[in-house]
Amino acid sequence: MLTLPKLILVAALTLPAQSYQAKVSPYVWYAQTELRCLADNVYHEARGESKYGQALVAKVTLNRAKKMNESICATVYKPYQFSWTIPKKKPKTDRYSIEYTDAMHAAYAAQLLKYNNLYYYHTKAVKPKWSKTLPKRLTHGNHIFYNENPSSL
Repeated sequence: MLTLPKLILVAALTLPAQSYQAKVSPYVWYAQTELRCLADNVYHEARGESKYGQALVAKVTLNRAKKMNESICATVYKPYQFSWTIPKKKPKTDRYSIEYTDAMHAAYAAQLLKYNNLYYYHTKAVKPKWSKTLPKRLTHGNHIFYNENPSSL
């Protein structure tokens, strides 16, 4: 015989995953759409990085969204903010892959990182003009991360 807690658990497990809000930290809730935009960005920008490196990329995205007081999706798809969104034909996102699962975990983990002043990054393969004007904060994996200005070190 099923008790009430077991019945609730069974009912919850039968609901589609999209019906849940994603809990990112003990204090922040994001709608599934917002979390998906964040994971999409991590997937395309840092797919080959470690989970920590992916979380750093997600943290930059969250920091930008918070600073601009806009949604995560608005930040990700703002023109010329992230390289994968620039082409007219967007790359495919395999949301059923292990890489996407890793990106989703990084999206969750980013909330726990303390780097609230990271706003920019690029891979070691490129040297954008703006990188000369910003203080480098850290290098992890294939990415270099920057603070917004010298006073934020």
